[in-house]
Amino acid sequence: MILNEEATIKSHDRYEIQFQCFDDNNEPADLTGATVRLLSRPRYPGGSATMELSIKEIEYNIGIITHMLDGSMDDPNTYEIEVEATRADTGEITTYPNKQKSGKKYVLLKVNPDLG
Repeated sequence: MILNEEATIKSHDRYEIQFQCFDDNNEPADLTGATVRLLSRPRYPGGSATMELSIKEIEYNIGIITHMLDGSMDDPNTYEIEVEATRADTGEITTYPNKQKSGKKYVLLKVNPDLG
């Protein structure tokens, strides 16, 4: 499942989710040579501390980051997620999604309680 805008899961779900980064021309971003971080924070109450999510795999040439749901976002909430890429050659940091480029500030992942 590639998340680019918004998705809903249940607490205790354990499967891979992917995020894809796009450049200014809405083409898949080439992240080759970049250090990539996947960041998340709960939206409520008031966007508390940011946590770095584990990255299982990166397809650098097409900007796809894979994360295995591991319990770090099990508390019911809406989580704001972004990808931060730092270019090794220039030190330039680009954050995806970028509101100026895409109109979106974050990818949103809503976590509902599990009945079990």
